[in-house]
Amino acid sequence: MTRPLRTALIVIGIGVALVAGFIAFELFAPVSAVHFLKIRHGNEIVRKIEDFQRRQRRLLNSLDEVGVSDDDLNRYEYERCSSSEYILFFSWTLGESMTWNSAKAKWLDVGGECTTRTAESAP
Repeated sequence: MTRPLRTALIVIGIGVALVAGFIAFELFAPVSAVHFLKIRHGNEIVRKIEDFQRRQRRLLNSLDEVGVSDDDLNRYEYERCSSSEYILFFSWTLGESMTWNSAKAKWLDVGGECTTRTAESAP
């Protein structure tokens, strides 16, 4: 086997391994790992919501009240469940989303709906 052929086979092998690794990551990694950057940015929005709640002693009605950018308003959804509970979520495809539940104080990839709902917060 000639040196250029061996080098080409090594490069192709590395490329195939990288593609296979990426596909395996997308298919088998936890959802929180795949969407790490969106979760991290969502945590910044959660901090703004929590700061607002501490200062104003109420939950906000919309993300506009904490100065969330228009881009983020298109990526993240906020829903007030009750006077003390809210959810913040983002989705990447129909039926697939990550939800911050304030009552549970964590990101959930399943069952991210409100745990309580009052008439004042019903859509």
